[in-house]
Amino acid sequence: MAFQDLYYQTVHNKALVGGYSARYPANVGDFQRKTPFIKELQYYSLGTKDILKEDVTDIGTSVLNANNIRYVIVHKNQLSSDQLEFVTNLLNKTLKTEPDVYDEDGLIVYRVPDETIQPLCF
Repeated sequence: MAFQDLYYQTVHNKALVGGYSARYPANVGDFQRKTPFIKELQYYSLGTKDILKEDVTDIGTSVLNANNIRYVIVHKNQLSSDQLEFVTNLLNKTLKTEPDVYDEDGLIVYRVPDETIQPLCF
């Protein structure tokens, strides 16, 4: 996580997934590795579907809502072209909303639609 991202947190006052100041809490790593949809965004892969019964694009919005995540901010300059394509395709298919694009800052901002949280089957 770049220091600039931590600075932005002081402006928007929202918690960051994976954000930390002095120490990296163990539960953040567990959250990123084990949470459906978050894991796919973090590791740029859809992985295997042998444990997860639902398609990750069908449950992604519910996962974000269940974890009180209201925005997904993509830093274009921190991703390769393949990673950026994967992330934007996944977010577009899952959230079904048009993002706000801030080219001067290299950001793509998705607002997570507020919807009823669907039960997840693992």
